[in-house]
Amino acid sequence: MGGWLEKHAYASESASANDRLARRYEELGRNPPAGAQFKIQYDLLGVDDENRRDQDTRQEITAKERRYGMRVALHRFDAVCTTCDEKPKSLKPTDCDTCGNF
Repeated sequence: MGGWLEKHAYASESASANDRLARRYEELGRNPPAGAQFKIQYDLLGVDDENRRDQDTRQEITAKERRYGMRVALHRFDAVCTTCDEKPKSLKPTDCDTCGNF
């Protein structure tokens, strides 16, 4: 199947890992530990995040996949795209070259 199964398995694992990272960042922000413990936990989380990003980068993600991922992130976090200045209300593609065209 041309590696499709392996790519699908990696994508599923990566989605789970990235979701766990996002939840850990959110939890750290909601319940920050006192003193130096916050920086320690934040730095450790940053290392895990960087490792995941490195693994994901090696997967040759297409530009369309990147734009879709941006749209999902903007929608999830209720954020505004810096290119089109819009806050996505849905996951439907638009003409934006940052959060659409997928």
